Amino acid sequence: MAAHAPLPSTAPLGFRKDGRLIHPILGASADDPSNGGIGGTGEGTGGTPVSVPQSELSRLFAREKDQGRRAGVRGLVAQLEFDSQKTLTDFVQAQRDAEQERKAAEQARLSEGRAARAGCRRARTLGGGT
Repeated sequence: MAAHAPLPSTAPLGFRKDGRLIHPILGASADDPSNGGIGGTGEGTGGTPVSVPQSELSRLFAREKDQGRRAGVRGLVAQLEFDSQKTLTDFVQAQRDAEQERKAAEQARLSEGRAARAGCRRARTLGGGT
């Protein structure tokens, strides 16, 4: 029968600034080469730290942001039960055009009403003086 290594301590390592406990992350062996040399000896990996240029980070973040935006649009299109983004865009544009036409017709009616009232006043003024 093989002897098992003793279980690692699960005692808290310390406290966060907000007072919560910091627990150790368990699961990998300190001897495991895929562990990157973290833990166990405290000597570090001996490798060089990874450095990513700011331009590369900006490009990656922009790509993630675009993917998120596209996913959100797809979700909205599906939620509103449209076939595609184009059909939703066409529908919204048609609604805007109809609203503009309604406003233009309302404005025309108001202008005609004002002109008619002004014509009546002018007729009364001219007719009342004779």
